[in-house]
Amino acid sequence: MKKTAKFIVRMLDHLVNFTALLLILMVMFLSCYMLWDSNQVYQAADARNYEAYIPTEKHTKSFKELQKINPDIIGWIRVNDTNINYPLLQAEDDDTYMNTDAEGKYSLSSSIFLHCANQPDFSDFNTMIYGHHMEKHKMFGDVGMFTDKTYFEEHPYGNLFFNGKDHGAEFYALIQPSISAF
Repeated sequence: MKKTAKFIVRMLDHLVNFTALLLILMVMFLSCYMLWDSNQVYQAADARNYEAYIPTEKHTKSFKELQKINPDIIGWIRVNDTNINYPLLQAEDDDTYMNTDAEGKYSLSSSIFLHCANQPDFSDFNTMIYGHHMEKHKMFGDVGMFTDKTYFEEHPYGNLFFNGKDHGAEFYALIQPSISAF
């Protein structure tokens, strides 16, 4: 009877050890996958992916090629002294580019896009441009620097390219929504 009890205890001990090892390995695998996946999202959001398409007034061929890939591309936005340098899109609703990149592919980093109710020629009194605020200076991640009043005052300019021309842009306000719990 003692031998049987010892055998059962030993087997239970091995089973507990095996289960703990299996759980540790699963957590390690999941952690590695999450790191890889996050890296993929940040790589997809890198402005350098679109460098070949950056338009200028003299050379818009590559930009037009990008517009052939996705006709929702209406222009380009660049904010001086930041990493914000992306195609600007507009769709019939604001949900379209929440999880879609400029080439029309699914992407958690999404796109920079103009509010669906705004005119694509920027003739509205106010124009709303949306983009994900991401870490590592991706998408609108650098917008946070503008919460510092001195930085904002020293960096008020950027460029909007639309209708075949490079238009200057002056930023005069930053609206930062407050997040509250219900």
